[in-house]
Amino acid sequence: MPSGLVALVLGALVSVTVLSFGAYIGALRALDVYFSDQDSVFLSDDAGPRE
Repeated sequence: MPSGLVALVLGALVSVTVLSFGAYIGALRALDVYFSDQDSVFLSDDAGPRE
């Protein structure tokens, strides 16, 4: 029984760590896009379809 609980806690810890790391990388990427001088598809005023 205790080994099953340890496995459950370890799996939850690994899952939370992976999700946190992904959120951190996504936030860094969003900040990089927001503060870059290059135009972004997401932040430009004329983000219509290409002609």
